[in-house]
Amino acid sequence: QHLISGEKIVAGMQTINNRFVLFTDGALYGYEIVAEGKLSIREDFSKLLFKGTYNTNTVVRAVVGDQYAGLFWIGKDSIYRMRDTAPEDILFLKWKDEYQATLDSDKAAAVCGFNARTKNVFFKIGAKIYVWNLDYEHWRVYNFSDSPEQFVTSYNGETLFSSGVDIFQTDKRTADLFIDKYNVGIPLKKVKKVNNESFLTNKI
Repeated sequence: QHLISGEKIVAGMQTINNRFVLFTDGALYGYEIVAEGKLSIREDFSKLLFKGTYNTNTVVRAVVGDQYAGLFWIGKDSIYRMRDTAPEDILFLKWKDEYQATLDSDKAAAVCGFNARTKNVFFKIGAKIYVWNLDYEHWRVYNFSDSPEQFVTSYNGETLFSSGVDIFQTDKRTADLFIDKYNVGIPLKKVKKVNNESFLTNKI
């Protein structure tokens, strides 16, 4: 079934139930599967301009337990969340100013991840890791010497991420540091390296 004409789809993601979205670099489209056997699809909401994303790495689906907790993505002008069919801009004040001053190349090379235990959404943009907490609707930022290339949820609920040939894992004893949203630059120490049979114990 032909859904989008004349635009390049850069990412797609299920939201809730039978709903899903398709991203181009400049817009967001929402659909609902209404008859699975015949793959009958209807438009769930109209095309939303300027709510697109860059690629599959710049969007992440948050699930806590078996409950959908939102879709999060990096756009050209802001970072967005969608819990139903209405995208929300979740940047504000100095966070918005800092983001809009960020190079577009850094946004395009960004990666997103989610930690279900802490309910933290990770956005690695440039040399920083920005973290949005679902419960507190709160931003913080980590400085990290390595450059994560992808985030993956581990079997134990922690977050794995790769940097070059190394794989690291968050540690619950030190990954829950909470800081006021107007403070920046929490030093992110190396998490536990878990590959190459080298179980280093440097923690976040």
